[in-house]
Amino acid sequence: MNIKKLDISHLEEVSQIENKCFNDPWSIEMLEESFENGLFFGYFSQDLLCGYILIYFVLDEANIMNVAVLPEFRKNGYGDALVKYALKIAKEKECVRAFLEVRQSNIAAQTLYQKNSFVIDGIRKNYYSNPTENAILMHCEI
Repeated sequence: MNIKKLDISHLEEVSQIENKCFNDPWSIEMLEESFENGLFFGYFSQDLLCGYILIYFVLDEANIMNVAVLPEFRKNGYGDALVKYALKIAKEKECVRAFLEVRQSNIAAQTLYQKNSFVIDGIRKNYYSNPTENAILMHCEI
């Protein structure tokens, strides 16, 4: 298995991925706080962390906060593997549904989520910055 649970020792690597993947990346402080409150799983190629997923759990629901794969490792199924793994963990934790938001322009991510049984619930206007953009709200039953 190339997916492993990450801990705070991976903070710098996660931050580097975050900065390479997003126009408006989370700060190191936000990521550090997320290690305390959520679960990070990483996809490794050899010993290189090339992608991660962050999940928060509240009662019987999972919230996928971030999914990121380094540009040079995209189109290899790593994002799909991370989403499937997160949903497996959510099921083990007896979650009944998962939620996420995705940029309206990120068609590749929307397609990935729909492939994993996510459906569109609605739009959150001007949710993202840099550039300002709507969020597509999605969920799936687990």
